[in-house]
Amino acid sequence: MHLYEIYYKNNMQHHLKRSNENARFRKDLLAKRVVTSFGWLVLVTFFLLIAHIVGNSLPLLKTPKIEYQSSIQLPKSEHLVSIRHGSEEAIFISRVNHIEQNKCGVGLYELSSVLGKQLSFSKYDCNNNFAVIENDMDFQHAYARISDSGTIELRRIEVSGNDIRALLFGSFDMPESTIHRIYEAEKNSEYPLKWQSKIHDNVFYLWSITSDNQLIRITKTLNNYAPAILFEKKQIVDYMPLVNFSQHLYVNEERIVIHNSQDLPVQTIDIKNNANVHLLPNEYGFLVSEDNAYKVWGGVNKQGVFEFQAIASYENLLSGRILSLTFDRQSAVIFALTEKSRVLIINNATFEVVNEQPLRMASEALFVIGNSVYLQNKDKLFYYASIDLQGVTTWKSLFSPIQYLGYLAPSHIWQTSTASNEAQQKFSLVPLILGSLKASFLALFVAVPLALGAAIYTAYFATNEARTWIKPGIEMIEAIPSVIIGFIAAVWLAPFAERSLIAIVLLIALLPVVLLGVVALHGHIRNKYPNIAARVSYLPLLCLALTIASLILFLTTTVVQEALLSNGGNFLVNYLGNLTLTKTSIVVALALGVAITPTIYTLVDDALYEVPDGVKQAAFALGATEIQTLLRVVLLVALPSIISAVMLGFGRAFGETMIVLMVTGNTPIADWDLLSGLRSLTSNLTIELQESSQGSKHYNILFLTAAILFAFTFVINTVAAFIKRSLRAKVDHE
Repeated sequence: MHLYEIYYKNNMQHHLKRSNENARFRKDLLAKRVVTSFGWLVLVTFFLLIAHIVGNSLPLLKTPKIEYQSSIQLPKSEHLVSIRHGSEEAIFISRVNHIEQNKCGVGLYELSSVLGKQLSFSKYDCNNNFAVIENDMDFQHAYARISDSGTIELRRIEVSGNDIRALLFGSFDMPESTIHRIYEAEKNSEYPLKWQSKIHDNVFYLWSITSDNQLIRITKTLNNYAPAILFEKKQIVDYMPLVNFSQHLYVNEERIVIHNSQDLPVQTIDIKNNANVHLLPNEYGFLVSEDNAYKVWGGVNKQGVFEFQAIASYENLLSGRILSLTFDRQSAVIFALTEKSRVLIINNATFEVVNEQPLRMASEALFVIGNSVYLQNKDKLFYYASIDLQGVTTWKSLFSPIQYLGYLAPSHIWQTSTASNEAQQKFSLVPLILGSLKASFLALFVAVPLALGAAIYTAYFATNEARTWIKPGIEMIEAIPSVIIGFIAAVWLAPFAERSLIAIVLLIALLPVVLLGVVALHGHIRNKYPNIAARVSYLPLLCLALTIASLILFLTTTVVQEALLSNGGNFLVNYLGNLTLTKTSIVVALALGVAITPTIYTLVDDALYEVPDGVKQAAFALGATEIQTLLRVVLLVALPSIISAVMLGFGRAFGETMIVLMVTGNTPIADWDLLSGLRSLTSNLTIELQESSQGSKHYNILFLTAAILFAFTFVINTVAAFIKRSLRAKVDHE
């Protein structure tokens, strides 16, 4: 019985031990699987984030195009004049001419797959002429009716639900002599007069060119003033009033002549005899299409005189001259219809042809409404949907200097909001990249000396007790939210720098003298009192003396600044006094440098502290001093980690958002001026991403900047690790 109990007890202990081991194994396996699952979850989340960023950037690489959807039969005996937006449905204005029913006027129709529902009709005399008023912010969807009796009516189309009305907002009568001359011009013309009109600054412009090249021009202020009538023969084939600049464009078979507000010629541009001229949006330029090429002329304000100069050209067209040109405000794309029935999709900034697409049938006119493109021939209206218009963005428009309309020279500009719908949006990424680089490099100039000096003291000179207190205190700065540092910099540092600009400049200039003085004092004390110089407290006292000397120097330069500014005649003094450091690169360098200092300090301190004591003792045994050992041994051994720490700090500064956002003024300027503002990639994303429309070119370009930011940070970290590994292997080999 005793043996059985022993056997049973041993067997139970064995089973219990195995059971415990199995339970522990199961727990370890479960913990391993949980940790592995969370690790894979982090990786999957990381790759999903990358995929989302890249996926929203890829539309910029696609080729924009238009895709045929359907065709619409136009009403018989009607002439399509223009297409405009309604509040809920698109409409078009058509001049109706049913001679047999004596039914003439302006009809408004619903634009759908079948053009049948007549929404509104205004009946007029069949001898009337019509002119669609070019889009103006205050007079959209408007037209002018010129009656046979000499009355000109201005009507605006208003859509409210199903109620569509042509409201009268102006009318005036022309003199009898003018009516007679227009009648004679129409009588002698080989074709009916084609009237064009626009409204600018409450002034109505109406003009037409007869078959014998006679210009009829009517100008009328929308009040009680009498109209200004002009009849002149200039042998022109086209006329375009540049109402924004009080100029006139006269086009004949060989040249373009630009007249000023007094109608005097100020500039002449030679063209081929078959060229077509098209005004660009906002009248800041025009496009001259000749055979298989075109040239863009942009207006430049030179000392108050508005002149045109060639800013872009394209010479590889396959489709001949451009017949009509339309600017889509929403996508900032230029659509052009050519004589060989092709549609050109053109970048509105660089004027590059991004796609040249053939059409299903020959067309005579081109209309664009949002993402819809309408092409018209004699009796049909073809509806196309525009696809991947974000792809109109080119590398040149993102990274090259561009000659924008109205600017004196090519430049890098980021400007996504414009004063008018016709103005060019500017998407150059160079100011944002330069802003991030400038802020990061300047922050390193502040952070590296502070971090390296503090790390050398705590890791090499200080006692272990002092290091235990100092190191956590410096690292605690990293826990301060960057928004707090940015707030302090914006509220206190920027005004302080603005008040003490000259003092800061003088302090920077004289600080080397103070440093040389402290070094000389250190040499004198070390030679005369070697025992004092060897004490642990000596170095902190020397640093305290340097701080006090710098403070005294700054107070002295402040007094000098006040004395200089009180004597305000000197040019240099006045220049420095007018400068301001508020919202500039210097302020952000100070704030951002303080923010990244703990990151660099921690890595450098660990690298210096981990240098083996045997290496230091060997240097001392060979007769090297502390400074010699530090410079030629300790720093050399820790150099790979120091370089890696600096690069990681650079990456940290490059990705900083709140400090740069709060202190820089957010001005995207493409230069290295230390007294100018900047805008970084991160702050630009914070400002504009919430304001961009999803799927727009602006939206995709912002994601491209996020991809650039991620790629840059990834490359910096990879290079830092590679350098650390290479230098470490080299040091170990030596």
